[in-house]
Amino acid sequence: MNRNGLIFRAVPDSGNAKLYLNPAGVPELAMPNRLTFLPETENKLDTAGQSFWYPQKETPLPARADWVVNTCADADCYGAALAALDRTYDARSVPIFNHPRAVMAARRDIAGRLLHGIEGLEVPLCRRFLAQSPLSFIECFESSGFRYPVTLQPTASQNGQGRIWIEHPFDWQTAFNLGGGGRAHFMVQADPAEKQAQWQMRMVFVGRGGMAEPLMLTKSEGLADPAMQLSKPLAQGIFAAAMSRLPLDHWTLDLLVMGPTKCRLLDVAPGLPMPFEQDNQPDLKALTMRMTKHLKPRVEGLLFSPEKWRPEVQKLLPVAQLMEKYGK
Repeated sequence: MNRNGLIFRAVPDSGNAKLYLNPAGVPELAMPNRLTFLPETENKLDTAGQSFWYPQKETPLPARADWVVNTCADADCYGAALAALDRTYDARSVPIFNHPRAVMAARRDIAGRLLHGIEGLEVPLCRRFLAQSPLSFIECFESSGFRYPVTLQPTASQNGQGRIWIEHPFDWQTAFNLGGGGRAHFMVQADPAEKQAQWQMRMVFVGRGGMAEPLMLTKSEGLADPAMQLSKPLAQGIFAAAMSRLPLDHWTLDLLVMGPTKCRLLDVAPGLPMPFEQDNQPDLKALTMRMTKHLKPRVEGLLFSPEKWRPEVQKLLPVAQLMEKYGK
């Protein structure tokens, strides 16, 4: 890679970031939902090109760049930044790692449409709405044809943080307590059988390869039943089909395993989202770190080879058109 490239970073549209204590007890400021790598990979990337932080009113994006690594890993957090990046560079002439169009297409309600119809993968109804008042939740439920139970979670959350169940009309009070204030949420059709699920499958894509690992959800009575894991051939089929439909360079697909021949879509996220310490997800954090270390050679091999980045992104609609079609 030559140095006429950019590492594209951005402040969230909301202007908010997280301040947390790292394991050493030192406060650190963390931008939410950004593409992250191991420290040694981050250092190599920083020496390969120049960083650009969006927005800078007095300094526009450079008119030319040989390549761009987009670190914005959430369409709701960084919609304005993704749209600006997409407007600036022609998708046919400038390779972009995790192109903004693909990141936008990975938004949970849009991705479900792209992943629908994959054998063995159940893609439940998902709608994105603004919770401007308590009535917004019920209006979305009724107008979209949902039935009980459903799940709710803020759009910008990752790793299932903030996801709640609504199983009865009386449960809406829990949703009302979340508040409105114009925050966007996802409402997803749930299945009562989900509560008996014992395994979650995390698939991580790096280019046209990657890996998949199960995470045990049920720990009472010792180990979960191995017979309830997803069969290997079906998992491989889902992996291949999902990879071909969503042209992100590095991303994660989380599935809830309902049995050896069936799973349900939970989440889609650009990159490999790592839980924060305060998220209280030690098992998922350990799994994510193990996968990150295992995939490091593959990630670096792809990250520093722009000619290998996914060209199919040209077939996707521009970010601005996706926002107009599916809502900001």
